[in-house]
Amino acid sequence: MMTLEEVEYLQSAEAVRWIERYLTADPLKAALSGVPAVICTQIKYLQRCRKKLPVFYEKRCIVPPLAFEQSSGWAAAGAKSYAGKRCVDMTCGLGADALHFSRSFDRVIAIEKDPVLCAAARYNFSRLGADNITVLCGDASVLVEQAGPADLVYADPARRKEGRKVFLFEDCSPDIGALMPRLAVLAARVVVKASPLFDADEAFRRFGSYGRITVKAVSSQNECKELLIDIEPEGKREETVGNVLIDRNGHVRYYEFVREKVAVPRIEFSERYGYAGIADVAFYKSRTFLHLMRERFPDGMTTDEAGIALWPECPVGFPGRVFRIKKRFGYKPKETARCLKNAGLNRVVLLKHAFPVPAERIRKELKISEGTEGILLCTEIAGKKMVLEVEDI
Repeated sequence: MMTLEEVEYLQSAEAVRWIERYLTADPLKAALSGVPAVICTQIKYLQRCRKKLPVFYEKRCIVPPLAFEQSSGWAAAGAKSYAGKRCVDMTCGLGADALHFSRSFDRVIAIEKDPVLCAAARYNFSRLGADNITVLCGDASVLVEQAGPADLVYADPARRKEGRKVFLFEDCSPDIGALMPRLAVLAARVVVKASPLFDADEAFRRFGSYGRITVKAVSSQNECKELLIDIEPEGKREETVGNVLIDRNGHVRYYEFVREKVAVPRIEFSERYGYAGIADVAFYKSRTFLHLMRERFPDGMTTDEAGIALWPECPVGFPGRVFRIKKRFGYKPKETARCLKNAGLNRVVLLKHAFPVPAERIRKELKISEGTEGILLCTEIAGKKMVLEVEDI
């Protein structure tokens, strides 16, 4: 754990010289060369900031290790498209979210209970030119009311308790469930960041009585990073689900649907389906895959919420991976293995989606190994296990 003395030292001219000299060096080799341990740790985390939080690297911010691990990535923080006059961030941490909010709100009040993180955040915001952020040190459940009314109250509760990870809201700090009646009076909007493992339906069960609620799955390059629970206490009673998709270039796409059950079509797989698609993971996390197909790709078909999409013609703008189907095989291991061998598909890229057989077992049963002779997609369509030879579009 970083100390206040270390935060103070890292602001000194001596520490700055050390960091600039060894910034691109291997931290372990630097330590063996006699570089102070606190400098080596900073070098390690600044190097990691180059990808996750590049602006923190560019401005040589102070990066407490645990706060870095728990911080939103730069792209995910920037995808929170909220704006207004006043924002209260109840859980400042490293400050990535607060920094982004400072660009779209007139004033940001950032609350942090750890004095070390408060000291680092004040220094970092100064380095970053974010002079409209005020850092308050103390208990968020008390200070949030002292901060006064806000257009947005944002919270990313700490998901560690007594050294172990926790996932229930009542075990996190602060306990948003317990605070929600007070927050609903203070804020026009309350947004809570939850773990990507959190069940989206549970969010509606817990907060569905507070006006309009939207649950959004945020993914970056097909990896679910976080779940956002967006509550408008005075909004019209409504439940919506959505997704925030960030590509490798940082471009963001937003999707939103009214939360409702969507009928699952009954289809049989046939030769007419020449293309298959696997949606971005966010659609499966938020259970909006069928919504996507019904509203954006009505010419396609799927068999369930976790399945793949099928089309007679190549779809345009599908948010995920699309393949052209070259050959189709039923999953009958001995027979399928023989067919794959005859087709010259022994060393392949193996993909599986909504398929109940482990990858290692598939490789063993089909007598295939990793290679470049083709791509095999194992999936289940209309209750039938299928092996598709595909190529990327």
